[in-house]
Amino acid sequence: MGLAAIIKQTLGKQFIKKMPKWRIRNKMFYNFETARFIAIVFDATSSEEYTSARFLCNYFIGNKIKCRCLGFLKPQDTREGVSGSMGFSFFTEKDFTITGKPGSLTILEFCNAEFDILIDLHVNENYFIDAIVGFSIAHMKIGLLKHDRGFYDFMLELKEPVNTDVMINQLKWYMNQIKTL
Repeated sequence: MGLAAIIKQTLGKQFIKKMPKWRIRNKMFYNFETARFIAIVFDATSSEEYTSARFLCNYFIGNKIKCRCLGFLKPQDTREGVSGSMGFSFFTEKDFTITGKPGSLTILEFCNAEFDILIDLHVNENYFIDAIVGFSIAHMKIGLLKHDRGFYDFMLELKEPVNTDVMINQLKWYMNQIKTL
């Protein structure tokens, strides 16, 4: 990790602590029957998370739910040929300003989209994914309890080591069990 990334993370973590107070969103509860537009954020440097995100996106599309995915890549990595297919986009630490705030148009559009549900699939620490979850105005945010920075509305607690397949199965089970009024 370069010096610029360390500076972005350090400044960004300070900024992100104060963010929920001023970032306003319309919180609502959805399940997989009522949601019409779902976003998935994941770490594309992990082939397991990338595969899980594709699987989950296909599941939503099969259930007539619009899906958009945003994956984190290291600056030297590329996912040519899949970017743009099936609603997948990718970002790197270079898409953030030196203060750790989202800077690219792709990330700003993603954060300002009013998704019914935002699902955070990342299992390892990643400031840049945490920042996107924090900046998002999605109506409902779902993620792992161990990554909660006060952004999530629904959290899953899984035993270590966390497996994204187990996480997805648990998520599907809970979201299909819970009914909205």
